[in-house]
Order: sequence, then structure tokens, then C-alpha cells
Amino acid sequence: MKSFGLSVLCILSWTTVADVTGLITPNNSATLSAFQQGVISQIHVELGSTTKQDSPLVSFECELPKIELAMAKSQADGAGLTNKNNQRLFELQAIGRETLALSQVELARTQAELERAQYISSRCVINSPFNGVVQSIDVKQHEFVEANTPLITLLDVSQLKVEFLLSDALITQYDVGDVVKVVLPTQDKTYQATITHLAPSIDAVSQTRFAEAVVDASVEELLPGTSVRVMF
Repeated sequence: MKSFGLSVLCILSWTTVADVTGLITPNNSATLSAFQQGVISQIHVELGSTTKQDSPLVSFECELPKIELAMAKSQADGAGLTNKNNQRLFELQAIGRETLALSQVELARTQAELERAQYISSRCVINSPFNGVVQSIDVKQHEFVEANTPLITLLDVSQLKVEFLLSDALITQYDVGDVVKVVLPTQDKTYQATITHLAPSIDAVSQTRFAEAVVDASVEELLPGTSVRVMF
């Protein structure tokens, strides 16, 4: 649970207005990790650059997976030819059903190995899972990394959210769909946000309820991590 401050302000336009501290967060974020160990051959993006969904982010040297893919394809092709030949021999009663069944099992095994090799080879390039902005790059070109090593963190800032806590006095007064005001103190600007999520329970210690609202417009001044005031 994030920690947010709470105070009460009196404003001429409203009799009593609650004013809580909120935090601007991205619509989505992801830290992409290496699928397997290997050497990074190329980093396709820079810090702060925008990415399109499915565009390449990081490429790995892929000689060994390509060799394994070629071997798997060759074995699957060979097993396919053997099975096809055995089917003809079985129809001519030149071999028994057991021999035919064994060739079918071998064909299924080699096809599974081929699919596995194709999948591993496809992971030689890490693609962007969504349209976003590069928040951090944690590796360098030509660097050797282990599996699960964090590579790049992406933020989806197409729609910003504000997270805040409703005090015990406000918990029952607001619901999903209600509009709140988001104030950027450093620039004295106000924006509207619509509550989209409310926690299903109240924090037992602070007696507050976590809430999340979507800022109604694309605002360049609001960046993820910005502290704002949420007014009701």
C-alpha cells in the first residue's frame, strides 16, 4: 500500500473540500527480461524513445538456436518421409501395424522438437508488448546476460492514472465513475480524472481505501511519478 498524506482545505467555491496527495502512474508498465542466456547483438531503442507494439527492442546472437532449428527441421522432414513410406508398406502388408505406429510416434516427437526449436529461435528478438516509452535500459550491446536478466522497462503513457487514498470520511461518498480534480502544485494547473477502481476492502491500520482514477485528457505536464493533489 502506498503512503499518501491527507489534509482539509476550505475554498470559497466549496464549503469543505478534501485534499489528498496522489501519485501519477502509467496506464501500463513492463520490465522485459531475457528468455535465455546469450550475447546481446543489438539494442534497437534509446532511453526515452517511443516504441510501437511488436517492434524490436533487443536482439541476441542467435547462431546456435538457428543451427538447432535447422537440425530439428531436418529430423522432422526425415521422420515424415519414413512415416509416409511405412504407410505405403503397411497398405501392401509388407510391415506390421506396430512398425507403422512407431514411425508415427517418431514423427510426432520430431514435430514437437521442431516447434520447440522454432519457439526458442523466435525469442532471439525481444519485441515491444505495447506502444510505449523506454523508461530504462539495463544492459549494453555485446554484453552476455543470463536468463531472466532485466533488459528494458517500458511505460504506456497513452493514458495516465492517479492513485490516492480515500480517508474514512470519504470512503462512502465516492464511487467508480465519480469525477475528481487533479492539481499539479508546481504549475498551478487543474485537470479532471474519473475514478475507475476502488479497493474492495479498507486498510485496517490507516482506515483508508485505495482508489485509482484515469486522467480525462492527455497531459504532457503530468509524468509518471509526479506527486499531485486530488481534490473532491
